[in-house]
Amino acid sequence: MGKLIATINMTADGFCHHEDAIADEDLLEYYNDLVRQTDIVLFGKTTFKMFEEYWPAVAKNASGSNQEVEFAKLIDQVKKIVFTTTLQEVHWKNSSIISENIPEEVGKLKESNQDMFLIGSPGLISSFLNMGLIDEFRICVQPLLAGNNRHLFEMKNLQTRTKLQLVGTKHFDSGVLALHYNCNPDESED
Repeated sequence: MGKLIATINMTADGFCHHEDAIADEDLLEYYNDLVRQTDIVLFGKTTFKMFEEYWPAVAKNASGSNQEVEFAKLIDQVKKIVFTTTLQEVHWKNSSIISENIPEEVGKLKESNQDMFLIGSPGLISSFLNMGLIDEFRICVQPLLAGNNRHLFEMKNLQTRTKLQLVGTKHFDSGVLALHYNCNPDESED
């Protein structure tokens, strides 16, 4: 059975925004490893559009550091799914849209033994958590206090309490702390 891993950068005070992150070589290599280990990368519309505007050009032109170029090539080649009800089409290669029957569609992907990596997209993470679709979290806590922006988990959107089991940590020289959690560890014991 495949699994769905949600990952996001979060400041120490709980905010998520792509500009509030230290994206150094070590952190990029961490994400490169995650993409290498997955079959499909999942996105919400906003994150997908940001990635689609930036990473294909980096892959094509080999512009950036070695880790940036490697990430760009990996993300460019992997199968990508964007979850949206407003986009009608996507133009990035290996990309498709799912706009309805989300639990069933993700369930089919899991049953086909495909591992999925959900990047960013705090709203989609909350929705997937409410649907019981997330198996693991990889949260990279940034050594920054942002003071405002969007929280990772908007409490009004979470409908259920989810127990997390810490299964690993990784500390980066930049001060970033990557936390690896399994979701609902008690359910597997029944």
